[in-house]
This record gives sequence, structure tokens and C-alpha cells, in this order.
Amino acid sequence: MRLTVVIVLLLFITHNSHSCDCVSGPIATQFDGSDYVVTAEVVELLDSPSEREEFHWPQKDQSSYRVKIRVTRSFKDSLKAGEIIELDSDFTNCDPLFELGEVYLLFLHSQDGKFREIPCFSWDKASEAKADIKKIATLSRRQKSGR
Repeated sequence: MRLTVVIVLLLFITHNSHSCDCVSGPIATQFDGSDYVVTAEVVELLDSPSEREEFHWPQKDQSSYRVKIRVTRSFKDSLKAGEIIELDSDFTNCDPLFELGEVYLLFLHSQDGKFREIPCFSWDKASEAKADIKKIATLSRRQKSGR
């Protein structure tokens, strides 16, 4: 009887969940579908204290969804190494949670003057994405040469 009551109570308890249900495609498809492909270092965390309290757990102070990044290498389009841009976020589990000082491989788009990581596209610390970066460098060379 007690188990039945617990089960019924659990069915009626509501919980807001921000889940991500994505499968990333091949790197070449992600490259073609991006406005910008870069590696970039996180130079500033931009989430407010209230956003951190609501959306970040368990790392409330060391991470951020919205960040300033310094481009370290640009593989596609007009962003230049050394350029600093801001990344916006919708605060979903599909959005990267960035750490200050880390370098990431990012597939970006720009809309209304705001840069965002593309939902369901790969992103990772550059140190863990070396094979993908090598493939992207090859794709970038081919694109620039017109092949």
C-alpha cells in the first residue's frame, strides 16, 4: 500500500526539465551547415548570479552558458584569430556550459547580431576534439581553394 501511494505521488509531482534530444551528424555536414567554425578560448563568463543559481548545477561559479570568447583559429567565414565575440544562450541542456580559460571547437551561427552555438551540432574542448579539428582544417582548405 505504501508503495502505491509513493508511485501515485510521483506521478503528480511536476518537474521542469530542459532536456536535449540530439544526435550530431558527420563533421562535414556540420561544417557546411555552420556560418562560422572556430576554436576559441573563453575569456569572460557572462551569466548573472541569478542565472547561475537557476541554471548551473553543480558548478555555479566556474561555468557559464553566455560567454565572451577569443577566436584562436577560424576555419570558416570572416572571424579572425584574436577577435573577441559574445555567445548567447537559451539556457537549455543542448547549449554548452563553458569553463573560463578553456579552448573549445565551436560551430556557430549569427542572427540579429548575436552569435550562438548551433543546437545539436558538436562542441567540445579543443584538447578532446583533435581528430575533428584535423578534418575541419582539411574541409576549410578545400573550401578556400574552391574544390
